[in-house]
Amino acid sequence: MVFVVLELVAKPECVDELRGMLKAALPDTRNYEGCHGVTGFVNEDGRTMLLTERWTSKDHYEQYLAWRTGDRFVRGSTKYSLF
Repeated sequence: MVFVVLELVAKPECVDELRGMLKAALPDTRNYEGCHGVTGFVNEDGRTMLLTERWTSKDHYEQYLAWRTGDRFVRGSTKYSLF
């Protein structure tokens, strides 16, 4: 089992848009082969978001990441958040 932690800090003017993008994108992540779950958390500041993901293997995660990297969500994400 592989665990992935992703922290996103949204620009103040983009919090709602980033949340909407995550809400739209996460069902595909959860349904991707090898994904055992994704849990999201929002810090009390409302801007910092933490995602924890569980994957069958590193290979499964890398296949997902290659797919997601070509996705519009990832290509546009730097507009909405600072990594």
